[in-house]
Amino acid sequence: MPVRTPRSLATFNRKTLPLIDKATQGRRILDDVKRIIETDKWNSFDRFHDTTETLVNSYKASGAKAEVYKIPTGGKIGSG
Repeated sequence: MPVRTPRSLATFNRKTLPLIDKATQGRRILDDVKRIIETDKWNSFDRFHDTTETLVNSYKASGAKAEVYKIPTGGKIGSG
């Protein structure tokens, strides 16, 4: 029995995905993903700022505004 795609998903695939594809640059996106993985793969607080910088630069290169706000996380240092 063939799998049926829900109508809303079919509409999204037919109408919205082509618009997204037209508005994006596939090669650039893949390069961005590689850069993000290079810093984020460590899952280390001392490298998260590198990932943030990569994301901000990608947004700006796409013409979007990007702002970074530093906020405290967790409790006392060493509290887990």
